[in-house]
Amino acid sequence: MSREKKVYVGDIGTRVIVTTGISLAGLSSATLYVEKPDGSTAVTWTASVLGAAVNGQVLYTTVDGDLNSKGIYRLYVKLVFSSGKTLSGRSEEHTSE
Repeated sequence: MSREKKVYVGDIGTRVIVTTGISLAGLSSATLYVEKPDGSTAVTWTASVLGAAVNGQVLYTTVDGDLNSKGIYRLYVKLVFSSGKTLSGRSEEHTSE
């Protein structure tokens, strides 16, 4: 998640930016798989390309209910390209207070 500010339970509009390190030209979909702090709740957030595809960043902006628990959120991105190629990233941890 954005490391530019603290993230709090109930925040709406927090920008979650994932830098993939690869060009996203030909990207069909980007999905963030998120495990919430309780460890048993998993959700998906649909992300979009941020800026030029060659920058390799995807963005998701939180909505009401996304950050509804205090603690560590674990997430990873799954990318699907129009060629059929699928890539998954490593899990990252982010904390909401």
